[in-house]
Amino acid sequence: MSSVKWFDGDSVQALQKVQDENCVFFAYIDKVNTKCSDIFYEPDIIQLLNNEIIVCFKMEPNSPSYANFNKIFNHITIPSIYVLEKNNVEQFNIKLKKSKLLKSNEVKLDFLDLKIKLLNAIYSAVKNISDSLEDKEKYFQFMTNVSDKLQNMIVQRKEAIGGVQNLIKYTKIKIKVPCLNITIVKEFETTDTLNEVKMFVLENITIPKGPIKFISERQFTDEDFNLTLSALNLCPTSTIYVHKDPSDQHQPIILGFKSWIYGMFHILISHPFNYVRNIINPPAAVEPKTPDHQKKTTKTKKFPFKSNIHTLRNNKSDDENNTYNGNSTQQM
Repeated sequence: MSSVKWFDGDSVQALQKVQDENCVFFAYIDKVNTKCSDIFYEPDIIQLLNNEIIVCFKMEPNSPSYANFNKIFNHITIPSIYVLEKNNVEQFNIKLKKSKLLKSNEVKLDFLDLKIKLLNAIYSAVKNISDSLEDKEKYFQFMTNVSDKLQNMIVQRKEAIGGVQNLIKYTKIKIKVPCLNITIVKEFETTDTLNEVKMFVLENITIPKGPIKFISERQFTDEDFNLTLSALNLCPTSTIYVHKDPSDQHQPIILGFKSWIYGMFHILISHPFNYVRNIINPPAAVEPKTPDHQKKTTKTKKFPFKSNIHTLRNNKSDDENNTYNGNSTQQM
């Protein structure tokens, strides 16, 4: 089985060839013998990449070349493809999907999507090289070939989409409400409309009152809610985000501003009117209130307090008046 011809050498030598011969550097980073490498056994991809303009380099995550490459491009996703050129006008990174069980039509659609991404990246990289060179003939010829393949794949993709959607009867929609930190996965029929998804959200999730918006890869319009999930390309799976409409959040501010304007208008109108009215019809003078006269206090006659306890003295003349607990002291 024929395959892409990978560069025989290390990454330093490959990059040197890119510099010397004005080539595109096509780097494929993956582990050994994974499902993603099947793309490089496709005849149209082989024909495209096995060209003198392209330097195809394959590296594994544990190789020295990967270690050097990772110093330049941090956080490399595995598996992935990098398409570069010496002028470094643009850097294209294509993240490959990990292998999973798919139906035949879905596999075909995934392959077509990947091929289209590859063609677009290579076309742009070759164009960036040709823009800086005088001899552009071989580059233009290559780009014409890529463009023809691209148009053919787009047609194939449309046919594949139709085949996939005809086979799928249900779609799983992941509904995420970030403001409430809620995520719900619900299965809908592909013939259901987006409005039915909206009704499900309103019936099962308590969302603050006010307008809301639905977003997937774009914000859905009012017309979209009458379309089926299949027509909106929300099959076989998709994620919809539900957000509060930010325009509604400014309503209290607007109402507060209107109240402030009304209050200022009321002050500007009412104060001059009251001022003129007081000049024409001055209010009657009001006598100042005097404090109440202090009430005369009548002194009540008090009897002098006399104690029945007396002291004994040496004065006999007074002895008769001297008593002890009411008894005369003379008797003692």
